Amino acid sequence: MSEFNPFGDGFDSADDIESTFEEKGALKDARVLYAVLNSYGYEESACVIFERDGKLYETGGSHCSCNGFEGQFSPATEVTRESLRMYNRGSKATYKYEQSDYPRWDEFIASLGAA
Repeated sequence: MSEFNPFGDGFDSADDIESTFEEKGALKDARVLYAVLNSYGYEESACVIFERDGKLYETGGSHCSCNGFEGQFSPATEVTRESLRMYNRGSKATYKYEQSDYPRWDEFIASLGAA
């Protein structure tokens, strides 16, 4: 089984995420596990899940054509593998986006392995 590539759904790299959120160095010493950027006409939404110092974090944001993602990189929410799996089973209480906004979500969950 090949390793899950977290990029390719709107983001190309950690540098690309930092540039989009205008947060240079925000992902220093972090490993991006999942990153998606969705575009809907003049609006965009983003979800980034990363690991730093053995802990998982989720951050994201959205904007209309008036603004960008600046000031929305807030990885204060620490998540667990179990909370990610719960979302995968249909509980949308943990996340603020619709499941269709998460391309390759099942593959990402499988890449997390055992808890």
